[in-house]
Amino acid sequence: METMPPLKDQDMPFLSEVEYNSTPFDRQTNAGPPGTGKTVTAATVVYHIVKQTKGRVLACAPSNIAADNLAEKIARTGLKVVRVSAQRRDLKESTVPSIELQNQIQGRDPILDQLIKKKEKSGWLQEQDYKLMNKIKFGLEIEILNKADVICCTCSTAACKTISMLKPMDHQQFQCVLIDESTQAMEPETIIPIMKGAQKVVLIGDHKQLGPTIMSRKADGFGLSKSLFERLVEAGHEYFQLEEQYRMHPAISSFPRKVFYEGLLQDGITHGQ
Repeated sequence: METMPPLKDQDMPFLSEVEYNSTPFDRQTNAGPPGTGKTVTAATVVYHIVKQTKGRVLACAPSNIAADNLAEKIARTGLKVVRVSAQRRDLKESTVPSIELQNQIQGRDPILDQLIKKKEKSGWLQEQDYKLMNKIKFGLEIEILNKADVICCTCSTAACKTISMLKPMDHQQFQCVLIDESTQAMEPETIIPIMKGAQKVVLIGDHKQLGPTIMSRKADGFGLSKSLFERLVEAGHEYFQLEEQYRMHPAISSFPRKVFYEGLLQDGITHGQ
């Protein structure tokens, strides 16, 4: 069942620009202060792109928590979403286990199931069994992903072999690459999914909140603490801004509204609420 997230009238220009701009390579940026519904907006954009173009979307975020949240929001629209996690990730941590790729391949091939159980029981497989297991597994993963409307993963996981081997659609792997929380990703991280190739690139985030976490002073000196989103804004690239927040009490939002957002941030809730 499709349940479309609602958008405010002031958010519609951004959606329209993403949907109908048909330049050879189109990039759009959307800035959203805290509580303005950035991820809901991302899910809505993905939904309309898939429905309008019948193309595939790669939806990414810099962390597993953010990618799970994005995947969950998009899945609620009724689109066929597959969450691709790194092999080393413990899927017990996932908040969207039903759409995890590793869970979806289970029960699809009896030989694979047998080999997985054998490996879990003994802790190892003979080389020929290991190669057979990976071959069957890889084939099933490609089959599932080729049928998906949306593939969700972290920015770094977008470089995995399975996604790289997807069948192109209209000479490109994806109609759109969307990156949520893009202002928290280092610029090289952001480039990974963009390099997959797409007609549209959509960056969503808030360059006035915390940027990428950089522990190395040397890396900071090379500019890695600045996201691609922030770099585009500083270069004069036009961006759309969400202006109504629903997370903070008006008394709390008063300070960031005046200090960081030049009075443009509005309250969607009242003092009584």
